[in-house]
Amino acid sequence: MIKEISNKAYVWFLLGYILILGGFSFFIFPSHDILYYYYPWSQKLQLSYFDGPPLIAYVIRASTLIFGQTKFALNIWGVFVACLSCYAIIRIGKILDSLTFGILAALCWLTYPFSTTRFIFITLNYDCLDNLFSLFTLLYTLEYLQEKKKRSLLLVGVSAGLLLLAKYTGVVLLLGILVYFVASSNERKIFKSPYFYLASLICLLIFSPVLIWNYQHDWMSFKYQLTTHEWSQGTYKAAAAGWSGVLFYIMTDVLGVMHVMLILLVWTISKQRDSAPYAENSLNGSILKLIWTIIVVYFLFWLKMSYTAHIAMNYLISFDSILLILANYYLIKSNYKKVVVSLIILFFMISLGMLIKRAFINKPELWDLNLYKSLNLSQ
Repeated sequence: MIKEISNKAYVWFLLGYILILGGFSFFIFPSHDILYYYYPWSQKLQLSYFDGPPLIAYVIRASTLIFGQTKFALNIWGVFVACLSCYAIIRIGKILDSLTFGILAALCWLTYPFSTTRFIFITLNYDCLDNLFSLFTLLYTLEYLQEKKKRSLLLVGVSAGLLLLAKYTGVVLLLGILVYFVASSNERKIFKSPYFYLASLICLLIFSPVLIWNYQHDWMSFKYQLTTHEWSQGTYKAAAAGWSGVLFYIMTDVLGVMHVMLILLVWTISKQRDSAPYAENSLNGSILKLIWTIIVVYFLFWLKMSYTAHIAMNYLISFDSILLILANYYLIKSNYKKVVVSLIILFFMISLGMLIKRAFINKPELWDLNLYKSLNLSQ
């Protein structure tokens, strides 16, 4: 049996694991994405780029200016972003339930081997920043629902702008939030507030470098993304993945990554007997309704896209993070705190093994090493 553990112990565990991640930053070889795309971008800063928005290039440039042209510089910012992501999850947890829940949810997210460890700490790319600003956009939206403060609404605009500046797929989260406010009769009055439009303007201004760059280049980045990354003989065209793409999306992107949390979520909801905490007119009910709306929109959006394009697992990192928070919430509310703690311990052991394998056992291909050296980066 797992004894009751204090918040202080959870925090020490959280800080300890983050220190471990920082240590691995010296040894983990940068991913193909970093080497081929983002590091070269950072050496020639632009308003935006053909294959995506520019925030990752700015972050890497700042990191290499501070820490030099090293593996550590390319990896440590992912750990720093993870710290901020944990902070956002803890605050979301406090809104949903309590500080204890927020810390447990952050620990579960940080150690989750099937998405966080796999795609954020092993393959460092757009997904770190995409996930970070998705969490902060959700946090400030929840704060607005809780307090109806204009400040929270303006912060939604800032975080949403940074989200779009980080990765185009961030628009799916914003779509989910918009669907909730349009569909909720109690919240629809937000569209009468001038602060909603001021927040939208802030978001647009932060994203404006991408718009300016695309205007100067015949909207080529948007065309490329909207036609599912397909370029043939000088023209853009859409690919067709068909039903095999849909099956891949469901079995690999969704079930292959979130199988543990989906099983636990279905299990805990099926056992719920007291519906009072989730009543539609309660604050918690509104917050849960928003989160469920976002999850449904995420799932349906990528389900639709999977028919016409290959959907990579890392496209759904933010979806995975929000689903993980929700699953942990129902576990805690159903008095299965010990299950959450047990999962964290198990996830920690698996993730640590993955990191050790990545840093000390897996050897990069020769062309990786040659590319790394050609970029004048230190081992």
